[in-house]
Amino acid sequence: MIYVACGSCRGGGSFKCTNCGCGSCRGKGTAVAECDACAGSGWRECRACDGQCQVLTKKGWFKDKYGPCPSCGGRGTIKCDACKQGKVEKTCTFCRGTGARADCANCHGRGNIDCSSCQGRGQVAPNWSRERIMEEIAYRQSCIRNEQEALDYWYQEVEQKPYLYDQGFPGRGNEKAIVNLKEEINELRALLL
Repeated sequence: MIYVACGSCRGGGSFKCTNCGCGSCRGKGTAVAECDACAGSGWRECRACDGQCQVLTKKGWFKDKYGPCPSCGGRGTIKCDACKQGKVEKTCTFCRGTGARADCANCHGRGNIDCSSCQGRGQVAPNWSRERIMEEIAYRQSCIRNEQEALDYWYQEVEQKPYLYDQGFPGRGNEKAIVNLKEEINELRALLL
């Protein structure tokens, strides 16, 4: 396809809506909440000792020997690995992660507005001179000739040694390239009208 990045949106296709930041998450799309795993404390029960602070170190006939748990250092708790100091970031429930208000008249809750220059595609037809378009057509025609030469080679090769190409025809990439180049030439010719 013969397109260049839109100069207005720099190829993004849209702009962030400035009128509708979600009041709950301040437009971030995420909100800080208390961790469920540790109930917001930042610490959870040690799984190695089940919070007992000790583990069995030696099994005896009459008496077992216990020592401090090596996982928690005998504290019975370890730092929660599901959060940061008891807090986690979750998707904002009000804006569903968009960062925008659902009732915004500009973006309708999407959080961004389509670029009017490229209709949200991020690409526009190039603003080339007639001479440049003709050069581009000539370049693509020479590429087609090169691809056709390679394709002719593969046709001969497969015809002479079909047993080497049981897995498929190796010139498929050349065929696709020729089709794409012809489509681009048609698009370029349409720009001349």
